Amino acid sequence: MEKSKFVHLHVHSDNSLLKGYGTITEYVTRAKELGMEALALTDANTMTGIYQFIAECKKENIKPIVGVEFNMAPITNERFPMREVVYQENVKQIIPNRGANTHLTVLAKNDTGLHNLFLLLNESFHQDHFYIVPRIDLDLLIKYKEGLIILSGDPDSELNIRLRYNQIDKAKEYASRMKAIFGDDFYIELMEYQSIPDYSAKKPAKLAKELDIETVLTNDVHYLDREDAVHQEHFMAVGANMKLSETPTYRGGIRPALGGNSRNFADYEQMYKTLPYLPAINNTIKIADKIETVNLEYDVHLRPKPKLPESFNSDLEYFDYLVEEGFKKNVLINQKKFKKNQEQKLLLKEKLF
Repeated sequence: MEKSKFVHLHVHSDNSLLKGYGTITEYVTRAKELGMEALALTDANTMTGIYQFIAECKKENIKPIVGVEFNMAPITNERFPMREVVYQENVKQIIPNRGANTHLTVLAKNDTGLHNLFLLLNESFHQDHFYIVPRIDLDLLIKYKEGLIILSGDPDSELNIRLRYNQIDKAKEYASRMKAIFGDDFYIELMEYQSIPDYSAKKPAKLAKELDIETVLTNDVHYLDREDAVHQEHFMAVGANMKLSETPTYRGGIRPALGGNSRNFADYEQMYKTLPYLPAINNTIKIADKIETVNLEYDVHLRPKPKLPESFNSDLEYFDYLVEEGFKKNVLINQKKFKKNQEQKLLLKEKLF
């Protein structure tokens, strides 16, 4: 079988919780059919599928590349806001969670990088960092940068949002800063996204050339075949608690949708036809080559051991106590909410009558 000249480095599976439709098995099987020697999995804010992914890739003699698409706290005024919604200047379209986060693709280059991905993911759910969605900031990324490769992200990344709103100086400042921090392990992603009118791969490609930063072509894969696009749209509508009859973002509405049917697991020919940037295509192979095969062994005996208060004799006894206390707490909260609602109704009734 002829080796593929392209490797997918930005892939969402159904582990991305209604943000991805394709399965790990489908992707690995298709990668094998296309002669790809490596494949990445970059689910959104989760690594729940990586054990299956690594196992299936190794079975097919494909190098597994483990990654995560992180939510990042937007950078504004030289600080990383963790508890506020940031509205970019001259906003024309909806960006993630009203500007509360941007996107960034992060890959593990080796076992150290894999370990740091776990640490970053854990930090993203910490109460000090979680805001609307799990997030990290640039400080955390720098703290755990060893063994990581950074791809600049999709149209909702910090870099592309700046470019989409024509904030060229801020985009240059950001890209230069990332290059200074991560060196040759920072790449500017190029994608085709015709469904987003103010995004074009030409802008980040031009910026990369000016700043002497390597580019890489990705497809932001969410499903296996083009005909799966409709199922992906259904998934995203469910995730947003919206009806399909509501207007999607690519038509000026607010219902999240990718638009078009090009977020499939494309082969080399489709990728080249879509965006004929040969250096960016070739860099998918170069990045795959610089990444070591990561290891993750499953041991059924490795389970967390909770520290029991002295008054409890077993894990089960403590668990039963926590469930009961949690139930009492929720009942009390609901009672308070009900009482408050009743008081508000009485006040409103008095005003009206």
